[in-house]
Amino acid sequence: MKSSVRPVRGSSESEAQRQLTALLRDHLSTSRISFTEHVEHGSVECWTKFAVNAPPGVALVFKLSVGGDQFTVTANHASVIVEIADFGAAEEKQWIDRSMQIVDVLLRSDLRIRVRRTWFWGQTGAIWVPEDARDSGNWNGDLLACRGKGTEFCFARPWYERVEDRSSP
Repeated sequence: MKSSVRPVRGSSESEAQRQLTALLRDHLSTSRISFTEHVEHGSVECWTKFAVNAPPGVALVFKLSVGGDQFTVTANHASVIVEIADFGAAEEKQWIDRSMQIVDVLLRSDLRIRVRRTWFWGQTGAIWVPEDARDSGNWNGDLLACRGKGTEFCFARPWYERVEDRSSP
């Protein structure tokens, strides 16, 4: 687990963004999930990105990103975006809670994604976000992928690498 976080003066990071970033970092660390953290500073926004490491041989790129007024989960070109505007500017706590709920449920279940080709050989897709243990939930992301277009992939839990306990013999 490597972190490259350094506070930057004058960045346009909101308080809600800082809170969500700290919660994500703590959740991944306490869950003993292997990840790297990267901070990108643009002229207008600051983005914090967490790349969750997949086990060797698993063709999965999974990232959590917080920037501006949005939270994004990306898995092999499929993505879920949660924006503060969906809850209203005064409801930042609901945005944080919903973002953390999505992360928690994705980490506790098999990861299902649906990826499809777009124009000029690009890719987009959707991620299955379970609501409970009875396999109910919703596809989130690209509208056509949500409706069944594309190829579905399932990564069995744990689809992420864990930090090894170095204190054991």
